[in-house]
Amino acid sequence: MTATEPKYRLLASMVTRNRPQNLDTALRLVTQQTLKPDAILVVDNDSAPETKVLVDKWRTKFPSIHYLNTGKNGGGAGGQKTAMTYAVENNFDLLYTMDDDCEPQPEAVGQIVAAWTALPDRERWVLNSLVQDTQSDALSFVLWDAQPHVPRRPRECHWFLKDIPASKIRDGLFMNWCNFFNGTLLPVRVIRQIGYPREEFFLRGDEYEYFFRAARQCQVATVVRSVVKHPMDDPATLTPAKVYLQSRNHAVIYRQYFSPFKFSPPGMIYKMLKTSFKGLTGRDKFWRTNVLGLWDAMWDNFTRDLATLR
Repeated sequence: MTATEPKYRLLASMVTRNRPQNLDTALRLVTQQTLKPDAILVVDNDSAPETKVLVDKWRTKFPSIHYLNTGKNGGGAGGQKTAMTYAVENNFDLLYTMDDDCEPQPEAVGQIVAAWTALPDRERWVLNSLVQDTQSDALSFVLWDAQPHVPRRPRECHWFLKDIPASKIRDGLFMNWCNFFNGTLLPVRVIRQIGYPREEFFLRGDEYEYFFRAARQCQVATVVRSVVKHPMDDPATLTPAKVYLQSRNHAVIYRQYFSPFKFSPPGMIYKMLKTSFKGLTGRDKFWRTNVLGLWDAMWDNFTRDLATLR
């Protein structure tokens, strides 16, 4: 950023629920960034009291930290919506947002803001940090070679930065794909333009829906020099609720953005039969939950009580 350019007010946010150890690490890493945010917001999805105690302790050292308890567990979608609303209502220009299990490396914020300010039409861009596994050099979430606004599935994916051809990285940007809400830089103008995450998604798909929505109206890219560490998804931590939400939400997203016919009632019934066959042959222990998710996606039902899932 040159001296003649305006200064952008930057808010860094993290969404948390009952993971004080993760939150403590995230706060430590955000406060140690080479480029300091103007403010840091902790969005608490109604955690136990120890979360607020931890944040209050940090606020004695860093008064720029703000705390907001949502009063309910709104999931990732509700928490991110709260962070975006706060950024809009408090006149920030940029929001760098993540979950509490993200570990931004020292130059993560500085590198992504530098990449954004170098873009001539920056107000139309949403950028993301590169999300790497905490235990290896693998990426925590795959990077697809894709045109996210085109109604077809991407053809090639990358699990390691070293495997991405240099020709696919332009000015430090891997184009057209991001893993949202894991170190995502959102201009507040974009938030005003495309709206907020869909709270009814709760989690397991809310980030993809918001990504596809943004990609249809803006430019999106991953900044390979801005690194965030994040643990890879562990299959052992899957629960019926997570499986159900992923099955339902992804079906709704793909019907909306890619293939309405494939996810029409006949297509969904075919998928349910295929999933049931996999379950009956022992290849999917969550097949009943998957079928429930597909059934509810077919009818746009977002009212099922997750506590009833087994």
